[in-house]
Amino acid sequence: MTSDARQEVIDAELASAGDALRAAEALRGLGLINDALSRLYFAAMHLTRALLATRGVEGKSHRGLISLLGLHYIKPGVLEPEYQHILGRLETWRDKADYERGFVATADLVDTELGACRKLEARVRELIRAAGLVA
Repeated sequence: MTSDARQEVIDAELASAGDALRAAEALRGLGLINDALSRLYFAAMHLTRALLATRGVEGKSHRGLISLLGLHYIKPGVLEPEYQHILGRLETWRDKADYERGFVATADLVDTELGACRKLEARVRELIRAAGLVA
């Protein structure tokens, strides 16, 4: 992947992450709590894809992203394990919110996970800038 192509992927993923975060906040405000929780996962997914793109790595599945984040960032000590936990936790919540009949998330849970996702966003943007790419 050329540096221009890499930057293009990073920009697109960060834009998608921003859209998903805004959607989560709007859905939370509308009282659509499960939907908000689902969008938070997609925000974290896009952030992770942007980060992996800095190394030319592309995940093919949701679970694969978690593994690739561990392999390329957690294991070498570049990123703290809590960020991999955020992604994994949000994926679990999304599965419950989207597929588990009777699961009802709380507004407090969404607020907590929104804070975690914003923390992930800040750290990803920091690492992208440190890699000499635009965040």
